[in-house]
Amino acid sequence: MEASLRSFGKKRKPRGHVGQLFALTLAMVVASCSKSGSPSVPEPVLDPYMGTWTGTVTSDIIGNGSATVTLDSGLKTSSRPILFGHSNFTFADARFNASGPVTGGWVPDTGVFVLLFSASLVPCPAEPGGAGEHSRSASLTFTPSRMYGSYDTAGACPGGTMDLIRK
Repeated sequence: MEASLRSFGKKRKPRGHVGQLFALTLAMVVASCSKSGSPSVPEPVLDPYMGTWTGTVTSDIIGNGSATVTLDSGLKTSSRPILFGHSNFTFADARFNASGPVTGGWVPDTGVFVLLFSASLVPCPAEPGGAGEHSRSASLTFTPSRMYGSYDTAGACPGGTMDLIRK
């Protein structure tokens, strides 16, 4: 029994900054106490973020693909909003296509806008079969019409770049 618990702990232990960013986002959500009173009308603080963002995603391993990120809800915090939505990634190698929930927000005192994506199959040469189930996080430069920068995967798997334009 003890060996199986140890094995489970090692297998599920978050690695790198993705786990830390997830914990930070979760703490920000719990700490926030204000939510839009009218979900059909975006609050001014959420407006620059809300909407559909489309563009390219380039994996260091599998090449170019396309990405769509839709941010459709959010919470105000005392400093910056936390955003929620869904994402879709499409690559020539369909094994790595992914869709699921996404969370976004600013990392305090850094000027970096971060998107956290749900776990999906990603190329990972260090794992058996060259792929593994991991979450992604993107560290982006944000303007009201564009988000661009790099993304990483949890663990030792290579990431890539992302460049999204607001529709």
